[in-house]
Amino acid sequence: MYTAKDIAAVFEEIAPLDSGVPGDQLGFVYGDPNTEVKGIACLWNIHSE
Repeated sequence: MYTAKDIAAVFEEIAPLDSGVPGDQLGFVYGDPNTEVKGIACLWNIHSE
């Protein structure tokens, strides 16, 4: 069983929280981190300058 916090940890390995834009909501921001994960949707908004 994977929990929401397990999945968040994997995302944070790929995109560390300290690499985010100041003021953005980063990391696990909604729900119970101990909830069992049954599916995943991931949206990434990448901007290049």
